[in-house]
Amino acid sequence: MPRPPNNPWGFDAVIEFIGSDCFDVGAREPLSPPRSPHGTGTATDALSPKRKSLKSLGSFTNLFERLGISLDIATPNGPDDPVPSLIDDLGESGDAADSPEDDVDITNSEPDRKTVNDSLAGMSKKKRKRARKRAEKTRKAEELLQVSEERQQLIQIIERKVEKNAQESTKTDLFGKQQSRSNVGAKIRPATPAPQTLSARPREDRHFDFFTKLMEEFPEDKKWLVSPMRLTSDKSSPEGIHIFVDASNILIGFKESLKRTRNPSFDMSFDCLALLLERRRPVAKRVYAGSTRLTGPLASAEKFADLAGDVGYQMDIYEQVYKVREQTESQRFFKDVDRMGWAKATQIRTGSGSDSETGPPPTTPSAPKWVEQGVDESLHLKMCQSILDVEVPSTMVLATGDGAAAEYSDGFLAHVERALKKGWKVELVSWKQQTNGGYKNKKFRAKWGDAFRMIELDEYLQWMVDS
Repeated sequence: MPRPPNNPWGFDAVIEFIGSDCFDVGAREPLSPPRSPHGTGTATDALSPKRKSLKSLGSFTNLFERLGISLDIATPNGPDDPVPSLIDDLGESGDAADSPEDDVDITNSEPDRKTVNDSLAGMSKKKRKRARKRAEKTRKAEELLQVSEERQQLIQIIERKVEKNAQESTKTDLFGKQQSRSNVGAKIRPATPAPQTLSARPREDRHFDFFTKLMEEFPEDKKWLVSPMRLTSDKSSPEGIHIFVDASNILIGFKESLKRTRNPSFDMSFDCLALLLERRRPVAKRVYAGSTRLTGPLASAEKFADLAGDVGYQMDIYEQVYKVREQTESQRFFKDVDRMGWAKATQIRTGSGSDSETGPPPTTPSAPKWVEQGVDESLHLKMCQSILDVEVPSTMVLATGDGAAAEYSDGFLAHVERALKKGWKVELVSWKQQTNGGYKNKKFRAKWGDAFRMIELDEYLQWMVDS
């Protein structure tokens, strides 16, 4: 028995015990060295050189047996290595310097733990480290393979789900109506359209391209489009159309559309506008109404008006006046809506609120400015003349989006309804942002059906650019 230590922390006995070890790492021989069968020396002297060389520095096998600690424990994992790729693990079999006999597979099966420990115990420290690294790489490769398979299964499930949703969205109900889909997300996250790029093209190419576009968009007018251009009014033809152009509304809408495309330097081409309005159909009346300012006329507007007069339009040009324009009742109402809300503005005018006795609050008078006067009213008059003078109703083409009441008239929308009631067909040509909501009203569209048609100039913006 080793002598007790002189102090509680003395390791002299342990060091002597380890130093007296002469057996193999995995050997389970008695702790006292046996004598040699020849009677001289110990069994250690009789061991072969190979047997002696198997001694490993730092082996605690005999110490564990002496202390009664079982050696049947799980082999600890090696240090964490970077996760290898499947290609590296499948293409490598360990270190290049390792010989085939050094490779020991400890993961292909689940042998008895004691056997595994014995196999590791029979190796050197370096070989055990390599074996554990290979086992860890193999384990991680299997985990990566399992994750890859699960991911592939998830992708297949998602693809089947998307395909199923697409099929359900195209199904129709028993009445033939397409199933409605929620657009809440679209309202919360409105998409910003990319600006349309415009470039000045040669006039001949632009006109030919636009002519081809009209042939595709209006096949019912193909017989007129291929006929010679008509510069004079054909009042005798019952098919003659009546065209009314509100130049201010059209030019302002064109400038606003150019701002959205970030190309504000172009002028509008009246040639293409006239071709879209007429489409070479017989024309009974052409009316162009606009305004000018003698103190500072716009060159682009003057050019636009001159070309309209050259192709046979009746020109109604009025000089702008410097005045304070009084707001209509409708304009004052919507101004109050913006200021105090719809409910409050309605209560004041209907007399249902607490402020009904005092009425709407006084408004600050507007500053005087240059404004049009009588332009819309002149077009309203010409429209009424066509409705009254023509015995057989034809088609009325109105180039404006204005629908509000004018200063001295009830507005374009009211006159459009008068024409529709008398059996006329009406084509409204305007810019989308300049179109009054009354023309888009569902009840209004359902009431008049095919007799009323809207043509948005936004679809033809690239051809409306003058070059």
